[in-house]
Amino acid sequence: MVKQGKRGIARKVGLAAGAGAAAALGYFVYSARAYIFTTPGNVTAPYTPRGIDRVRLEREGVSPEVIESLDVRDGGNITPTGDVLFLDENRLKIREKPQRPMRKNHANGLGVKNKIVEKTSAMITGSDGGGEAFAALTENMGEPIGSPMRRFTSEFLGFEDSGYTHVSVLPLNVDVAEGHHNVVMPVDLIVQELKEAHHIAIMDYCICRKNFDCKDHPHDFGCIFLNANAVHAIEAGNAHEATVDEAIEHVLKAAEMGLMGAADFVEGEQYIWNMKNDEMHEYRMFCFCCECCCLAMKVLKNSTKDISMRCAPVGWTATVNHDACVGCGACASKCPQHCIEYREDGKCVIDQDKCVGCGFCKLACENDAVRIRQTMPMRANLNEYYLAEGRIDDRREHAPAVPTGLLR
Repeated sequence: MVKQGKRGIARKVGLAAGAGAAAALGYFVYSARAYIFTTPGNVTAPYTPRGIDRVRLEREGVSPEVIESLDVRDGGNITPTGDVLFLDENRLKIREKPQRPMRKNHANGLGVKNKIVEKTSAMITGSDGGGEAFAALTENMGEPIGSPMRRFTSEFLGFEDSGYTHVSVLPLNVDVAEGHHNVVMPVDLIVQELKEAHHIAIMDYCICRKNFDCKDHPHDFGCIFLNANAVHAIEAGNAHEATVDEAIEHVLKAAEMGLMGAADFVEGEQYIWNMKNDEMHEYRMFCFCCECCCLAMKVLKNSTKDISMRCAPVGWTATVNHDACVGCGACASKCPQHCIEYREDGKCVIDQDKCVGCGFCKLACENDAVRIRQTMPMRANLNEYYLAEGRIDDRREHAPAVPTGLLR
């Protein structure tokens, strides 16, 4: 982060402290919910690798020679050269939480919380759209696990058991296997949401890149907000209205820049964007992240397993070609999920149960050994990911499935 003077540091601390104080009611509510709703259904069930499913492989027509070459550490459905033999339905289902209560909007009631949200938002977005305050919160997540400031920050952001923060990673540069046509890609999920939105706004800058003074990507390339979220961002003076075509062009430019896409539902950002209690079902935000500055990825790098599982793939993860891998370690240094390890021969292996498909490892590999491939079935649309994995009800239970190849 760029060095700051005493006045800048004091301002940053003041913003973070102000946000925390103004959100005291929200924190109290989150904490109360933690005691009320902490049930086994709130936590992802422990997962044990199943080994090599020989029956399934033989049914798929995989030869005995290929089956013998498989390493369970590659996931059981991926060859030593990184090819995917079948889409693993069980790995998709393991992230589902059917026993957890569905998140619903809270009633506005007397409007006390909404007034706190309004005051907090005016204070924060009037400066830098929450960048400095969120940077301070992120630094708090660097505190030891269990410390008061880390606990507060995690609760405020909605990462704890009582919260519903969820991130679906949408890699924009994926590798389609040869001979596979009409494949629905992660970018198609974004395009469908854009075409169904009643308001679209593009942020005038990226909070993360601006705050961390990114040297690799432009600061003025920001997120996309939809619906009520878009209206509030425009009202705050931090974003401009966009058409569907302009938004799609923005997404394609993000892909050209090598950025990672992500659909975010972050409960704590209600206090940033002045979202009323009865509007939170319309919260929809698409981030376009670089590995050097992304606040969410920085949080994940120093988090517990339960928090890291809040960030999930949409069927596409990283695979490695062991023939091309030289064991240099460049990929592992960029992985926010700590899911890359090394075999006895020095070749890297990617834990498919942890990988979210961000693609940062692929960008780091100079030997072209890493690919982002579809390794699991995809759900019909983003709403299905929110419902099944985040237990977030955005009132679109009957959203249509994504048509094949919206961009093609």
